[in-house]
Amino acid sequence: ANLKAGCRRKVIPWDVRATDSCKTDAQRLAIKLADLYMYAARPERCLEIYHRFETGDPLLTPIPNDLKAYCVLRLALSSAQSQRDVPKAIKLYSQFYDAPLAKSVFAPDAILRLGVLVFNTKRDSIEAMKHYKYFLNHFPDHPGAEKAMYFYSLEAIRTKQLELARKSVDEFCRRFTGSPNESWRRDAQDELRKLEQSGENVTTTEKERRR
Repeated sequence: ANLKAGCRRKVIPWDVRATDSCKTDAQRLAIKLADLYMYAARPERCLEIYHRFETGDPLLTPIPNDLKAYCVLRLALSSAQSQRDVPKAIKLYSQFYDAPLAKSVFAPDAILRLGVLVFNTKRDSIEAMKHYKYFLNHFPDHPGAEKAMYFYSLEAIRTKQLELARKSVDEFCRRFTGSPNESWRRDAQDELRKLEQSGENVTTTEKERRR
């Protein structure tokens, strides 16, 4: 049903960045088939193909870095959808911190998704902030930078780091003025205002120093 609907809308059900990175017809056919299975909600079939690229199947070599990175990202996305596979997803996403995957065009998406996954599943704001900060430092011009800056600002507020929260919210609002996500800026400003009014502006580190 998904595939038929996509055909009617003339949707390309595979990622052209992945197919463009293919070096052989076999690779291109395998990726298109895997993405078609994904689009048609047949995860067991597509994951099998992505895994072959991840592990370096001799029938598909030589595998370009971006192509392997794409398959690792797809495997991580699938694992992230299952609560019991979250540790596996985090491990897969974390590969994008190291060469050669760190140089892939898919690295920014993986790092941003890692930050979101860490917060959503572990409620670990400090760890999530590390991923957002890495993203912002290494991929400042990526389309996902606005989202990363928004999330980073919210985590600074949640962890009651008042000066950092003020600085990040100010930078976020100034840098992305004019973007269509005006509600994000209002939300960040509102949350910062609540923190300032609450008086709970002492960070955990400062509390520990006072003990």
